[in-house]
Amino acid sequence: MRTLSVSDCLPQDLAQALLIGRVWRHDGAHAGPCVVAVRGGEVFDITRTVPTTADLFDRPDAVEIARSAPGEPLGRVEPLLQAALDASPARHTCSPRATCRPSRPAASPLP
Repeated sequence: MRTLSVSDCLPQDLAQALLIGRVWRHDGAHAGPCVVAVRGGEVFDITRTVPTTADLFDRPDAVEIARSAPGEPLGRVEPLLQAALDASPARHTCSPRATCRPSRPAASPLP
């Protein structure tokens, strides 16, 4: 089985792309699952504006919020994604899609 790379998970036009995701934070004002916007390859925690991705996607102005909501900068997307790809399968992640990881078997316990 081929291992995913960061470039497999990101669009070729990353510098122009607007991406939405979730990350699990262990620090900052909001420890736990956070909504992030990736703008120009930089990751911003926008949880204070939209606490869940469902809240964001239910809004008619979702694209504008993703583009302009204030947020705590978390750094470049590539090293954050690489850290998620390198993490132990037993480590907690928000969802397989959030980190571009293959799904773990249904019987795997969450920590």
